[in-house]
Amino acid sequence: MLESLTVTPTAIIIMALVGLFTLVLPLGLGIFFWRKSKGRWRFFFIGCIIFPVFVLILERTAHSLLLYGAPGAVLQGNIWLYAFYAGLMAGVFEECGRWLAFKLSLRWSRGPGDALMYGAGHGGIEAILLAGMTMLSNITLALALNRGGLEAVEAMMGPLSETGLAAIQGLCANPAGIYFWTGFERLVAVGLHIALSVLVYVSVRACLKSSNEDGNEGKRENLSRNIKFAFTIFPKSAEFVEPAEKTLYHPAAWQNDKLV
Repeated sequence: MLESLTVTPTAIIIMALVGLFTLVLPLGLGIFFWRKSKGRWRFFFIGCIIFPVFVLILERTAHSLLLYGAPGAVLQGNIWLYAFYAGLMAGVFEECGRWLAFKLSLRWSRGPGDALMYGAGHGGIEAILLAGMTMLSNITLALALNRGGLEAVEAMMGPLSETGLAAIQGLCANPAGIYFWTGFERLVAVGLHIALSVLVYVSVRACLKSSNEDGNEGKRENLSRNIKFAFTIFPKSAEFVEPAEKTLYHPAAWQNDKLV
């Protein structure tokens, strides 16, 4: 039975189409947003950098510390707790990555089109690294299996474990149409990444605007206090003020703390 394991040509073609889709989708969205919303390509490539750094490096490091430590048995022993943990970690690392990216690059931004470009890059590189590379690996494995059976696969990958053999059996048993769902899932995920990127972009921009307004208001208040303080130390000369101001700034008024 194991010697007859093969992957249908239809399944291989669909996997190739899905893999190509994960590459064309982000590039197509980038071109569309660049032309229609004047987004800048630098934000697209920033998104391509932020995802692997915050998810594939930092988040994986956190997983290795938590899941293989004492809390790991508790988290993996309860499916609801594990689902909450996985969603929380993805939200923390990906949204913090978006926030940092926009915080550092907002001075280059020309408008919301840059958030769209960032989302296309962030979600696009995820689609390529997760789905596209998986399809490429499956195609390579399927071609080797169809050409020389398990011996060709072991020659390429080394001795197969029980887990590896079960994965190959699953690859051969899967109906060809199931791989279309991978493309659909990536389409939805990229759309969600774009929406979240716009949300974080608007939030960062609003916070920056509020901070600037508060800073300007504080500067005006400080300037007003400094002017008042300066007038108490160096009151205006009577000959340089209007008659109505002579009483207010007359030195005797400040010395006696009352009008003269």
